[in-house]
Amino acid sequence: MVQMMIQVDNFPPGSHVNINNEHPKILEHKGNPSITSSSLCNPCIYILEMQHHIFKYLWKNNFSTPITERLEAGSMRVLEIGLAPELCLNEQSNLIKNMIRVLKPCGWIEFMIFNLNLYNSGPYTTRLTQAYDSYINYGRECNRIDEEQLYNMLVSTQRIQTIDIKNKRTLLGTSGGRIGELLCDVLLQPLKSHKSELCEYMGICIKEFDEMYIIMLQEINDYKTFCISHRIYAKKY
Repeated sequence: MVQMMIQVDNFPPGSHVNINNEHPKILEHKGNPSITSSSLCNPCIYILEMQHHIFKYLWKNNFSTPITERLEAGSMRVLEIGLAPELCLNEQSNLIKNMIRVLKPCGWIEFMIFNLNLYNSGPYTTRLTQAYDSYINYGRECNRIDEEQLYNMLVSTQRIQTIDIKNKRTLLGTSGGRIGELLCDVLLQPLKSHKSELCEYMGICIKEFDEMYIIMLQEINDYKTFCISHRIYAKKY
């Protein structure tokens, strides 16, 4: 999953903006994000909100962009965007271009990404996660958003003067403590949400999937599986 933060003018903090229009329009305004009962009914919203709080805990702050003093002085506004990473290549490119377009001159844009590749993964973990990737991208020219793609897309706009990338490794499951268990649940939520579709795609029954899922969770603990999160932030000309 991906969260993005861009510096814009004349938008209330916490606004949701349609950045695909020629002139950005506020769609909704709300206060600080929190995990609500309504978000728990929507897996995608739940994952995004959980990701927001986990990122803040892991990185000990809300962002790495050097804008704290100006935020405290009230001299800038920030727009936060959350989206799922399974976007077609042209959608990714257009999204980046539109975000740069609404970004004010000398403003900052920051991407916060959990790399959905799991490292030190066992055979059942690899089988299930690869099956999900294959299923979700079937018949589409899609790639997960990653730090290398973002870097190249930002450079290709020819409107960026500096780009910085920071990485952090986090153990999943019980090896990573409570935060590792929460992050593991967030990263694996899409597999659970698509259980029926995955079973049909893999040619297995629900019972077999459930058994594989339980083994996968044990593998994550035994193999000390980890993921990598990234912060990529850039300054516009």
